[in-house]
Amino acid sequence: MNLDIEDVIASAVGSVIGRFVLFIAAVWLGCAISMVAVINATNAGLYFEESLWLILLSPFLLFSAWAVLNIPFLIFYLFRFLRGDGDSYRVFGLLIAVESVVCLLGYGIQKWPEFIWTLVSWGILLAAVELIIWQIRSQLIRRWEHGIQQLREENARRTTEKLRVERERMSLESV
Repeated sequence: MNLDIEDVIASAVGSVIGRFVLFIAAVWLGCAISMVAVINATNAGLYFEESLWLILLSPFLLFSAWAVLNIPFLIFYLFRFLRGDGDSYRVFGLLIAVESVVCLLGYGIQKWPEFIWTLVSWGILLAAVELIIWQIRSQLIRRWEHGIQQLREENARRTTEKLRVERERMSLESV
């Protein structure tokens, strides 16, 4: 098998770019979860367009007093994302959860009833997103297991066929 250096480099660069985009998506999704929880809890009477703009611009909540703690965390997890060990679903879910907490703290709700409702809405939304991540991971594992099972069956068939041919050859040699 000949290795094409251009294909190898292109797949490596594409993988790194894809992981970076996934990192950005995780940060944005975490921020969007917190903003949806705030919009839901405050019941601000916003129109759809205003709510959509708040959700789209929610990563700006990361620029708060909590950024001092968040920036080292983001740098560490950016490198962890780019390295891609195989626990990327855990890293993705953890990054979403932490960034949503940072955005929630960055918003700074002052009234207790709003704060309680925001936490309840945030918990429900975060649990739903984490369950979706877990479901996608489970589906990928099942598909992988199905492929491995097909390979095992094919190997068993080939081994059986090889043994049958070997037995026939041995029986012809002994006669």
